[in-house]
Amino acid sequence: MDGRFRPSAADRGVALARWAVVADLGRRGYALGLALAVALGAALRLQRVLPADFPLHDGGLIYSMVGDLQAASFRLPLYSSYNGGQVPFAYPPLGLYLAAALDRMTPASTLDLLRFLPLALSLLTVAAFALLARSLLPSRGAALAAALLFAAYSEGFAWFIMGGGLPRSLGLLLALLSLLWLHRLYAERRPAYAWASGLAGGLALLSHLEMAWFLGLSGLLLFLAYGLRDPFCRRWTALAALGALVAAAPWWATVLARHGPATLLAPGASRGLFSLADLSWVLRSHLSQLPAFALILALALVGSAVAVACGRRLLLVWLAVGALAAPWLFPRLTGLPLYLLAGLGWWRAVRPWGMGAAAALSGALGLAVAIATALDPLPIDEPLSGEARQAMAWAAANTPPASRFLVVENRIWWDNPAAEWLPALSGRLSVVTPQGLEWVPGAFLGRARAYDQLQACAEKGADCLAAWAADTGIAFDYVWVSKEVPYPLRRQGRDDCCAPLRHSLGEAPDYEPVYDGPGATIFRRR
Repeated sequence: MDGRFRPSAADRGVALARWAVVADLGRRGYALGLALAVALGAALRLQRVLPADFPLHDGGLIYSMVGDLQAASFRLPLYSSYNGGQVPFAYPPLGLYLAAALDRMTPASTLDLLRFLPLALSLLTVAAFALLARSLLPSRGAALAAALLFAAYSEGFAWFIMGGGLPRSLGLLLALLSLLWLHRLYAERRPAYAWASGLAGGLALLSHLEMAWFLGLSGLLLFLAYGLRDPFCRRWTALAALGALVAAAPWWATVLARHGPATLLAPGASRGLFSLADLSWVLRSHLSQLPAFALILALALVGSAVAVACGRRLLLVWLAVGALAAPWLFPRLTGLPLYLLAGLGWWRAVRPWGMGAAAALSGALGLAVAIATALDPLPIDEPLSGEARQAMAWAAANTPPASRFLVVENRIWWDNPAAEWLPALSGRLSVVTPQGLEWVPGAFLGRARAYDQLQACAEKGADCLAAWAADTGIAFDYVWVSKEVPYPLRRQGRDDCCAPLRHSLGEAPDYEPVYDGPGATIFRRR
């Protein structure tokens, strides 16, 4: 189907002729290639998850909210118990209900589910992405190359297999299916696809707001490309959108009635939208830290030239608008068209070698990217260590329930496993943890700034804490000084994240060390 923004029947015929290939990958080779993509995806995800005895990285908020649902007999509570009960229970709840139900119905605990359920859902997204790629791209060979890159590159899955990846991976799976069925609606003009797309879209909204944002933006672009001038497509697209809103209504209507529109809109203010500066930072970071990204970007540039030459501008517009609309999600989510363009560019490059050689080279490409991913540790996919969890268990047993903890771990706020998990595992208040405050209007950015400013004290001393407390007005009773060394500091050869602060507090008369273990030192403020 034509990817230009004025698709008449004649235009579609011309475009299909332009996109026609001399030969395409056979069905058998395509099936074998997809099996390889799934196998690579499974191996890379298992490489991260199996060695860990705890959910990867984040998930403290999700863990607490699953318990809150169970305690409320599966009715939506007014507030979550997480970190002092200040977070409205406004999080899209489908993934929470799934984990809470499976915890009750199976021998698996909630922590087990937060380890393995995101992995399983992420693997299903490989199949969903392959189906979408086959629907959008002109050949099986290009779709296979795109699927191999998506399955094998770390940014295609790292964020989705963490403990907090349960709602993210579920939402992405549903969003991809919704886009697939929306595109099939335009290609085949069958109303059943509208109902399927609307239902999947509503469930995506019930899973994760960022996945719903990606779906809404992508669906709008598909509609502008394929359905705007067709009354049939306009009518059924409107019904699909209405169906999505109706499917998600039990959640958003409840939140509106309880907390008002400000709570539903608050997460949008916690991230920068349409920011060239943020997008530039993301691109520089990925190019400097992830070599496979440079390869995928180069292939996408080749694919972009092919798309422009053939008049299929949708993928380019989709990539540009998505990346700019939500830079923090690029390339893990809004960069999905990058894989499509890269697959297109790769297949155009290898197709002249013949189908057998082209298929073998595509498999080699997937293996090469998978090896690069396996050998390159990811900065933020490590679990909270057992030693840190022991320290949190000590805090739960030996500090008053109303204790307020200051967590210093020398990390940026979105890479803060100790600060996020401490409230969930100890029941104590972490006064600088920003997670969850996305749903409290006006609260998130100030808390995230306070957290990031506090981390500078890891390299200083007790005077830094005093100045920070005076500047922020945040009170605390205990200071958690981590001994976990984040990935960037390990690359610098560091073996302690926070030694200057730990030594300074040990000598300061206003602080008393009450716990010192391999995971953290805890100081009580006199």
